[in-house]
Amino acid sequence: MDSLCAGTINKRYNKYNRLIIHSTPDIWKKYIDKNIDEIIGYCTWETNMLPETWVDYINQLPEVWVPSTFNEETFVSSGVKSKIKVVPHIWHPQPLLNKRNIKIYDYCRTKVSNDRFTFYSIGELNFRKGIEDLVKVFDKFQDEHKDTQLILKLHYKLHDENGRKHCIDKLSSITNKLGKSIFLILDNLNRDDIVALHSFGDCYVSLNKGESFGLTIFDAHNFDKSIVTTKFGGPLDFMDNNVMVDYKLDSIRGMENFSKNYTKDQKWAYPDLDDAYDKMKNLI
Repeated sequence: MDSLCAGTINKRYNKYNRLIIHSTPDIWKKYIDKNIDEIIGYCTWETNMLPETWVDYINQLPEVWVPSTFNEETFVSSGVKSKIKVVPHIWHPQPLLNKRNIKIYDYCRTKVSNDRFTFYSIGELNFRKGIEDLVKVFDKFQDEHKDTQLILKLHYKLHDENGRKHCIDKLSSITNKLGKSIFLILDNLNRDDIVALHSFGDCYVSLNKGESFGLTIFDAHNFDKSIVTTKFGGPLDFMDNNVMVDYKLDSIRGMENFSKNYTKDQKWAYPDLDDAYDKMKNLI
C-alpha cells in the first residue's frame, strides 16, 4: 500500500479529470486549476461551528467532501452552500500480532510488561485530545486497579527534542507514575509499529473534546479492540454510542496558542471523567 502511494508522488499527467484538494480550505485557491473538469475540496473540523473564514473558502468550490455526518451537519449549520458529500476514511485490513511476541519500550528504554491489562492512546498532546484528562483518570484508576498500565504514543507539533521535552514535563507535573504504570512513546512510528501497539493494547481510550472522524479510534474499532471515547463527533458514525462517555457541550478553551481557527463562539464536548472511569472499570 505504501509503495503504491509513494509511486504516485510528483508524477505528472497531461490531463486531469478530477482534482481533490485534501487540506484546510484556506489554501485551496492556489491549487484551483480552471483546466480541470471537476474540482472537489476535502476538509474536516472538530467543533460545532466552522472557523468563520473557512465558509467563504469552501463555498468557492461546487462540491466538498467530509469524513462524517457530524461534519456534514456542522458545515451546513455554519453556512456552507456547496454540495456536501460524506466520504469516510477507508480501512486497509491488517492482521494483529501476538502480544506475547511484541516488545515495547518507552522513551527511557523501559520495557513495558505484557502481563498487565493495557490501556493505550495515540495523539498529539494538546487540550483537544484530552491526554491530560486521561492521565488524571488513570492515575486514580491505577491506585485501585494495580494490575493495569497505560501506554501513550505522543508528540507535540514536531517530533523533535523540544516536543519530547514538552510532553515529558507536562505529564510529569500531573503524575508520578511515568515509567511505572504510565509509559510514553515519543518516537515517530511507522505503520508496522502502530499495528504492534494496537496488538499490544487491550483497550483504546480517547477522552477527546472533538474529533471530525477519529482515525486512531477508527483503527482500534476495526482491530476489534475495546474502546472508551467521548460520545461526540465523527466516531458516532462507526461506534456503538451505548459504550461511549457522556459529556457536557461548552465553549472551547485551551487552544489559544495552538491555532487561530479555534474561537470562543465555538463549542465542543467536555467528557465526564467519572463516567470515563466507570467505563474503563467495566472493561477489565
